[in-house]
Amino acid sequence: NDPGEACDPSIASCDNGLGRTNGCPGDTGVCPIIDPNPAGDRCDNAIALGAFGTVSGNTTDFHDDAGFGAPGDACTGSSTTGPEVVYSLTLPAGSTLSAAVSSARDLGIYLVRGCPITGQASCLAGADSGYLGATEQITYMNAASATAVFLLVDGFEDSPDYFGPYDLTWSVVP
Repeated sequence: NDPGEACDPSIASCDNGLGRTNGCPGDTGVCPIIDPNPAGDRCDNAIALGAFGTVSGNTTDFHDDAGFGAPGDACTGSSTTGPEVVYSLTLPAGSTLSAAVSSARDLGIYLVRGCPITGQASCLAGADSGYLGATEQITYMNAASATAVFLLVDGFEDSPDYFGPYDLTWSVVP
């Protein structure tokens, strides 16, 4: 079933236009039309974060645009070729960011400086050592002046075990 088409119960899923499927919505019976560039899909439309909080998200309808990807990547120690959601925040001088992502899927988390995200040179911290259901955590102390950074929730690769819903928790303390 393609976006905007009636959902065929014998197929029971909708193509999101990225080669991934979502379940057939029971309330409308029509496959949703997916925004090709949703907020958080790239660093130029990153979702702004405050000093602390928790957000729930889902990487399913996002692209893989970050420049990380080689197995053994220095940022996370792992491949990050799945779809990611990009968040932005500013770290005051001398502050420490702590962040964690939890999911039933295999997702990683990393912190980068610069847009576009160009690979290992921009990585400040990253974690992707667990597998399905593991919580990944990072801590980064900003010894420099106030710095604009991007926090990414990313999948190991582009297959169903590696994209989906998550909870991101973070705090920035002086």
